[in-house]
Amino acid sequence: MPKEPNRLPEPPPATLKPVVRRRIGESLRGLYAEALSAPLGPRLADLVAEIEKPKR
Repeated sequence: MPKEPNRLPEPPPATLKPVVRRRIGESLRGLYAEALSAPLGPRLADLVAEIEKPKR
């Protein structure tokens, strides 16, 4: 019988207060806003265009 890999214990449920979760979300949106609004580089733009092509 194959040995089962070691499994990590289940993490406890999230216990952050809503106000803390909201502040974390606001901070993350602020950090990523600039990156999300920046233009794509040429290589990444090519990859996105390739993904968006209709399948034959």
